[in-house]
Amino acid sequence: MCLNEIRKAVALTAHFPEVHFWRTTSGAEVDFVIETEKQLIPIEVKFSESYGPADFKNLLKFKATYPEKVDKMILLYNGPFKYNEKVIYLPFWFI
Repeated sequence: MCLNEIRKAVALTAHFPEVHFWRTTSGAEVDFVIETEKQLIPIEVKFSESYGPADFKNLLKFKATYPEKVDKMILLYNGPFKYNEKVIYLPFWFI
């Protein structure tokens, strides 16, 4: 469901960004990565109403791998909208 909604949202943009997933040989993974010409936007999906440090571990690994391409990261979850300098917390209903 999340993938379909993300695909619909990016299809509305003028540049048609790509949507991928990311996985390392050691098993770290990010659920979705939106790739534009200038940036990568990693998205982690959690079905809980809360989050903790473990939920950001792979987002931070991704940002460390591509530091010049990642500005913001997204945590898609079942809680309220929040925003800080590093992460956008989006509730499922937002997409």
